[in-house]
Amino acid sequence: MRAFLALLAGLVVVDIGLSLVVGRDGLLLGLPLPPFGAVTEPKQRAWIEELRVEPKGIGAFEAELGWSVRPNAVSADGKARTNSIGARGTREYALAKPAGVTRLVCVGDSYTWGDEVADADTFEAQLEDACRDVECINLGVAAYGTDQALLRWKRVGERLQPDVLVVGLLLENIGRNVNRYRPLWYPGSGSAPAKPRFVLGGRVPGSATHVEPERGASSATMAELVLVPQPFATGPELACAIEDASVIARLREHERWSWSSTWWSVSSLARCTAAVISDRERDVERLWSDEAGEPFQVTLALLRAFRAPRVIVVVFPREVDLDSLADGDRPYWSGLLAALDQAGIEHVDVAPELARARADHQRDPSRPRPYAGGHLSRAGNAIVVEALRARLK
Repeated sequence: MRAFLALLAGLVVVDIGLSLVVGRDGLLLGLPLPPFGAVTEPKQRAWIEELRVEPKGIGAFEAELGWSVRPNAVSADGKARTNSIGARGTREYALAKPAGVTRLVCVGDSYTWGDEVADADTFEAQLEDACRDVECINLGVAAYGTDQALLRWKRVGERLQPDVLVVGLLLENIGRNVNRYRPLWYPGSGSAPAKPRFVLGGRVPGSATHVEPERGASSATMAELVLVPQPFATGPELACAIEDASVIARLREHERWSWSSTWWSVSSLARCTAAVISDRERDVERLWSDEAGEPFQVTLALLRAFRAPRVIVVVFPREVDLDSLADGDRPYWSGLLAALDQAGIEHVDVAPELARARADHQRDPSRPRPYAGGHLSRAGNAIVVEALRARLK
């Protein structure tokens, strides 16, 4: 009993100490701890205030897509510009494709958009420079899921009538594709937007948007995709919902990621335990390994829904994903590649070339590093260019 009481007292002391470290923002060493509410990171508060004012930067609230880039805008750091249709760069493209030109339209997330590099360093711009008879229109948007990329393709990309549609798929997208409120999937996010998503199967109340799969789809992907809309009409409306915490209730239906139990908030030790469980649930490798799970099946169905004369899915790994390749292991996304083969979806996995380039840089730091921060560098984007050029030939 004395040993038990001593252990209990020690746990109480540790818990009190952790509570002092965690503080009112609920962060431990900069990492948000459950339970996750409307605001999970202090930086989100500044972002929420920006929802109430006229946008000045390159990004803005968008009712259908959740957020998007503004036409004819410049990013705060000056690295990125958009043209009159919201494509990256200042080059303008005619609606009708010029004769003798192969036109590509690229949709996806920040790896497609080209976060952390200048306009001229994205793979789209480098491909245009390398192939003068090619137009490569960048319709990527940072932090997008494959669902938002599909909606942006239907709204902006389809009317450009490209010869080739390039769909950028960052491996982390599998979690975004079943998410409606970004802080619940990525609690450390500096923003707190809401987004639409698609579900498999029956009709969703209040939604009339359906995407039919192609013939020949497997029974798992034969279910139609049904759009669950983003419910907020304006940025200020979303800001108010976040501040009064009603955003969670309004987005709870069909939200895969949540952790709102107040029981965990009683103890900081319990919150740390919950954080470990939460991270495991959101582990990208684990999600791709569960091929029968909703995140995998929704992502595969979304990729099947893109329609164009030719569709190429480019699979982007995060830098951490290359560690397994360096050890000679089978990539954890092998199930995805096999499913794309089975579905007849053309794809390019740039991970092997990126892994080789990273290994070269580690052996000789004078060699270019393929990643810049959390995204591809100019050299990394050049690897994507070579992969696409090989396919185009």
